[in-house]
Amino acid sequence: MADRQSQLPLNIYRVAQRRFDAIPGSPWVYWVSDDIRELFERLPSLGEVAQPRQGLATADNFRFLRYWWEVGPGRIGFGCLNRDEARVGDKRWFPHMKGGAHRRWYGNQEHAVNWQDDGRQMCAFAPAVIRNPDYYFREGVTFTDLTGGDLSMRWTPPGFLFDHAGNCLFPSVAHVWPLLAILNSKAFNHLMHINPTIHYYIGDFNRMPVPRDGLQLSDLNHHAQRCTRLQTSSTQADEATFDFVAPPRWDTGIADQSAAAARLAALEAQINDEVYRLYGISDADRAAIEAELAGGVTPDHEGGEGDEDAEREEGADEGPVTREELAVRWISYAVGIVLGRFQPGVRGALGSAIYHRDDFAIGSLPAPDEVEFDELIGPP
Repeated sequence: MADRQSQLPLNIYRVAQRRFDAIPGSPWVYWVSDDIRELFERLPSLGEVAQPRQGLATADNFRFLRYWWEVGPGRIGFGCLNRDEARVGDKRWFPHMKGGAHRRWYGNQEHAVNWQDDGRQMCAFAPAVIRNPDYYFREGVTFTDLTGGDLSMRWTPPGFLFDHAGNCLFPSVAHVWPLLAILNSKAFNHLMHINPTIHYYIGDFNRMPVPRDGLQLSDLNHHAQRCTRLQTSSTQADEATFDFVAPPRWDTGIADQSAAAARLAALEAQINDEVYRLYGISDADRAAIEAELAGGVTPDHEGGEGDEDAEREEGADEGPVTREELAVRWISYAVGIVLGRFQPGVRGALGSAIYHRDDFAIGSLPAPDEVEFDELIGPP
């Protein structure tokens, strides 16, 4: 038995106890290299370049919260840029970010919240907690606070309130897109998971190191915008979204979605390369990071099949539809036209079947050029 044990591989980690203090919270992450630890010491924290904020808690979702289709898009106050604009209108319901499944770049815009008269009813409801109301309706970046999988950051267009389960970051408008790229990178994802938890708290984000030079890079800015437009185009093909235009084309829809997924993967690969470079992460550390992210393991938990919640969250990003699913979408679309829910040919109406380049221009997200627009909507 002794001879057999002597042949087993033995991993030994030697770390001075004071080095654990380099990472906020002093997590017992003995396997992290000194170069990774030093990122927390020499780079500015996310809290210095953005303002992570916790959202409201209704304390009674049955009373104050609805899916947008329960209310109907005509009764929702879209596009308000601040509380004053929302207050002077006659709308009771407003778009609301409430976390949701694993989805990067854009999406999970399913809810509306009762914020009539600047939230008068909710403010009068004692159990409700109204946090950071001055940040409501601002453009930013949102994330789901509870997840068993990878971090997934999404753009918050102007006009949304946000929930305690869908907290937000508010960088300057000029930094929204490069910061979104950094936050969706594998490097940042690894840094967030150094202190493992199934919750992402505001304090966790505040302490994360961010390469400030990356906030000035036009490539990251451009790549993040393209990724977001690709995901926006995907939501516009889903009738469960309030910006639904039409189902994927019957003749080319499956191929179009596969091509879009490939373009998205290529853009994300470019973002990962650039962010690794910005952090100054060595090839050896990068290999270790990607092996850990791919396997969902740390040195303390090797050879497992990963967390069940992580697998469920990872599957939440939709892949290309099958032929059967596409047929169901078109049948549903046809029924919706008959019932008057969808209005093909009417620009701006739900299910209009009309795409325009300027429809993609929302907040600081510019419209795509003609080449990208053709890629987004498929061949004529």
